[in-house]
Amino acid sequence: MSDDLRKISFVLNKGVNRDAPPGSLEAGYASDLRHIGFDDGVCFKRPGVTSYFSTAAAAQINGLYAFSSGATSYVLRGRAAKMTKITGGEATDLTPAFTGGLGDRWSFAAWGNVILASNGKEKIQKFVSPYAAGDLADMTADANCPVAHVVRVFQRHVFALGDTTNTFRVSWSDIDDYTDWTAIAANDAGSVDLYESKTPVVGGDTLRTIFVVYTGSQIHTFQYVGGTYVFARNIADYSTGLYSRDLLVSTEYAQFFMSPTNFCAFDGSKPVPIGQGIRKEVYAGIAHAISSHSASIDYAFAFHARNKGEVWFCVPVNQAYPDLAVIYNYWNGAWSLEDFDEGYLACAGIDQSPLGYPLMALGDHKLWYIEYGSNKAAGTAYTGYIDSPEFEGSDAEIMKHIVRIVPDITAAGSHTVSFKVGTRDTRNSSVTWSSAYTFDPDSDKHLDVRASGRLLRLRVYTDALASPFQLNKVDVYYAEVGGR
Repeated sequence: MSDDLRKISFVLNKGVNRDAPPGSLEAGYASDLRHIGFDDGVCFKRPGVTSYFSTAAAAQINGLYAFSSGATSYVLRGRAAKMTKITGGEATDLTPAFTGGLGDRWSFAAWGNVILASNGKEKIQKFVSPYAAGDLADMTADANCPVAHVVRVFQRHVFALGDTTNTFRVSWSDIDDYTDWTAIAANDAGSVDLYESKTPVVGGDTLRTIFVVYTGSQIHTFQYVGGTYVFARNIADYSTGLYSRDLLVSTEYAQFFMSPTNFCAFDGSKPVPIGQGIRKEVYAGIAHAISSHSASIDYAFAFHARNKGEVWFCVPVNQAYPDLAVIYNYWNGAWSLEDFDEGYLACAGIDQSPLGYPLMALGDHKLWYIEYGSNKAAGTAYTGYIDSPEFEGSDAEIMKHIVRIVPDITAAGSHTVSFKVGTRDTRNSSVTWSSAYTFDPDSDKHLDVRASGRLLRLRVYTDALASPFQLNKVDVYYAEVGGR
């Protein structure tokens, strides 16, 4: 090669920094990822989705819950008017009928062999073993049992959050009795109103030995102490809250949540922002969705893909219902993105246990395995790609002519990887992508290419990807061939 050529190196093995200026991207970060996951530095293309339960229901799915009883796995599918039990490929509608609406989402919790459910319209419901023959029952025996949006179980108590009679109230049942909600001197039932917060209770969940309650602007922790107060309460943060009730995931490490301004992790002491580099674009998209559909953030949700150490935040950016998954891998500190096909917007999701893979409810009212097989629409895996940061060199006005790219790939199997070169002359113009250059890590040393532009980027385009690979860096050789 000519001595006049210059070399730049793109490192693409970490995550997403979509809204950062190109010159400020950290080493080790890519600028975009679509349908790509990471596992200890190894890139893999997400397989897509395949049908789990294909019989369409006639109404929006507002919640999912999976559990096992003996050797049998069950999924509860909550809709506005009906709860459905799915097992063994069969769906059975349970009684009674409900009065919820399109946006009245279901919350679930397990109390031993009793499954509790709440939608903010009726008293807390109970589904009791044996599940094969059972129906739901309304907990009306105690007049003080709240109508709440969120139900959780913590240290032998049931917690009810988002009380419809007082939106600042947190209520809990007597110890070891999920049916007793009347506070008297002889029991541990009770409630507290979080009037220190300017915003109502939004959601909450257990984090190891504490229970965490999020308002729209504060984080409160509850610790069982017994006696008169039952739970000792502490305000862990006065300025950060939960954006929407289902945008919260608890793991054994921390809780991950979306506040009104950022993605955060909370380990029980202080919330830590984790959304640098992806926050601005995602929140701008949500603001766009809310401008057309005011209630759209209420439809957003998050769930845990435990087998990959991922938290999926499913949010609306172009539609009323979620059409983008913003995925955080807490093992690697990496972000990635997943688009949902228009017309098949996301409605609810749950972890893989005990089913093997996470489940997603989509806008066709069916249930789908995530990362289980082929894409439901095309019959092939998702098209995946990783984009590099944009390169402008010493002067963005000078034309650059790329002649060679040298990928440093550690292959984990026999496959080819395609590269495309993206060019544009100004930041206001769209990127023009070259045709694909196919690279075989087992036999190719470099790729000779021809592409010119003032601003340059690379795309690792994984249509032909047959197995995971580690992309360490890509060296790009170019010449500056023009002036202003």
